[in-house]
Amino acid sequence: MNFRLTADLALPAAIHRIAMLEKERDQFNEKLDTLYATMAQIRTELASEGRLVSKPTLDTPIVVPDELRLIKQKGHNHRRNREYHVVQKRWSLWKEQLKTGISVNSLAKAWGCDHGTILFAKKQNFTARKAFNAGNANLPRVNGRWAKSK
Repeated sequence: MNFRLTADLALPAAIHRIAMLEKERDQFNEKLDTLYATMAQIRTELASEGRLVSKPTLDTPIVVPDELRLIKQKGHNHRRNREYHVVQKRWSLWKEQLKTGISVNSLAKAWGCDHGTILFAKKQNFTARKAFNAGNANLPRVNGRWAKSK
């Protein structure tokens, strides 16, 4: 016996399947509306109790001062602006930005650095330490580097 699907059989089957999918979609949308209403109610309750902390959205700009930004050097894979006072200010700003709920990856992308740099600062409890170079301790620093001895 050869079963051939004709237009007379295929069209009602397709219409039935579409109707079933539309019904499932409507049920899903009803559940979604209920979920959104519940979330809004919880948000309102938390806000009235003062327990709601607003998280930044994707539209929230991340402030990156130019004087603290990591600057890539030509021909090198490392960056400049690593002096103590700059690092201290940068890390304290990172700490405050992370407290607002910004993710480490978003912060790293905005600052133009690797996320590991921010994780290292976090591991150090955002406390920068002064570099110690015993051989050059009496030499002045020029552009972030030890001046050559005369």
